Amino acid sequence: AARADAQQQAATAQATVSFLQQILASADPNNLGKDIKVVEALNAAAERLDTAFPDQPLVEAAVRETVAKTYLELGDAPRADRHYALAFERAVEARGLEDDLPLHLMGQRLFAWRAVGGIESAEPIYDRIIEARKEKFGPEDARTIDAIAQLGFLLSHYDLERAEPIFREVLDARLRLYGENHRSTVSAIRNLGGTLREKRDLDGALEMYERYAKGTAALHGAESVAALQALNDQAFILQELRRWEEAEATYRKAIAGMDRVRGPDHPETLNIRQNLVTVHYRSGRLDQAIFMQREILDLRTQALGEQHPLTIKSMHNLSVILRMGGRLDEALEYTRRAVALAERTHGPDTFEVVIARHNLLNTYRDMDRHAEALGEGQYLVAIAPHVFTNEADERHGMFRRSLALTLRDLGRYHEAEQHFRTLLDWQRTQRPQERERVLRGYEELAQCLDMTGRHESAGAALLEGYQDCLSHEGEGSDPARKLAGLLAAQHDAAGNTDAAERWRGVQEAAATVGTADRSP
Repeated sequence: AARADAQQQAATAQATVSFLQQILASADPNNLGKDIKVVEALNAAAERLDTAFPDQPLVEAAVRETVAKTYLELGDAPRADRHYALAFERAVEARGLEDDLPLHLMGQRLFAWRAVGGIESAEPIYDRIIEARKEKFGPEDARTIDAIAQLGFLLSHYDLERAEPIFREVLDARLRLYGENHRSTVSAIRNLGGTLREKRDLDGALEMYERYAKGTAALHGAESVAALQALNDQAFILQELRRWEEAEATYRKAIAGMDRVRGPDHPETLNIRQNLVTVHYRSGRLDQAIFMQREILDLRTQALGEQHPLTIKSMHNLSVILRMGGRLDEALEYTRRAVALAERTHGPDTFEVVIARHNLLNTYRDMDRHAEALGEGQYLVAIAPHVFTNEADERHGMFRRSLALTLRDLGRYHEAEQHFRTLLDWQRTQRPQERERVLRGYEELAQCLDMTGRHESAGAALLEGYQDCLSHEGEGSDPARKLAGLLAAQHDAAGNTDAAERWRGVQEAAATVGTADRSP
């Protein structure tokens, strides 16, 4: 059996090499003309695959996988998806659903699915693979658990509520199979931690990332790059929890190790330094953040050149921190340079350019240059669907909010209102787990309505927010008390004294409930 497998692998490798040679031969100008491009040669060669290996399904699967990867690298996800699908069919035909190859191909195909959409359609295929493995190997077998883990990874893209229990099931199974410090267990810990972070269960995520850091150090050594990157991940969760001193200490530990292992100017070391800069400026230590960010920019400029993407990103980050520190003229200078370099390096209407232009919008707003900010906001909202194809990407909300605030700054309240409403609907449907932003949406909509004199509508928006808050956070929560207070102030402004008193009573009662909730 081992000899047969070796012969099959050799035949597959030879067929793949021969096919690639055909692609290169097709690119010869004497064959397809002097203007032939690689993608055209690939298309011409790929057309022959349907009949090239009629009795060699494993060879065809391997060649199609290579073709799919090439199409994906060329940015043609639909063609990549087609070849991954056909490779999967040939692999199942040759080996069955329970074999490792179909599962591997499904994992690769997810990259194409994410680009073309419809990733949910992978779920029933994973269900079939899992059932086949349960029947063949049993429900507790490592191969079955591996398939379940991939299903969890799939669900983490669109259904976190279902992904979490699956990742917990995988972790429990791998603990039974391997123990805590096995690479498969450590991977399961990280996957569960990432899902908890996405669900904003940061305390749960921190527990997992601490275990992940310890497990990685046990596997690879405390001074390994993997262990130091795991410390960086742990520090990031501490940062999200606003535990600034612990986050800084953990980042500095990771940086010290990376300085020894990689060197102070290595991109991975500088990435962790960048995270430490974030801790400084988010905790209000802007002078330290600016000083450290200038160091990072200088190091990247010297090592990589001004037009390197990482250098441009560092310049962008410096402009953000300068703006946060009120040094607006200097911030504007760096922001414009970052936009110009991003356009020169990446081209117009690309991710990097759009991110830099959002910072330009915010800089204009801070400088009260609202007309220029408006032009940037309109551009960003229009271009976002083309750059960020995932409708739930946070940039859709960020850009629309910036535009709405700019319109409000300009006194164009009715237009601002429409954008605030659209933003709130998007937040509730696409990122409902971000409760602070959902509730902020109600408040900002109410503020905008107040500015147009539509006080009853503003009160209705706050009331809707309060009811939303009751169903999620409960009446004793801080957001509930805040919204009750805003409703009381709203009725006071409208001269509705009795209603205002009632809402103050609700606020006081909520405070009592909140105190009771916090008691031992």
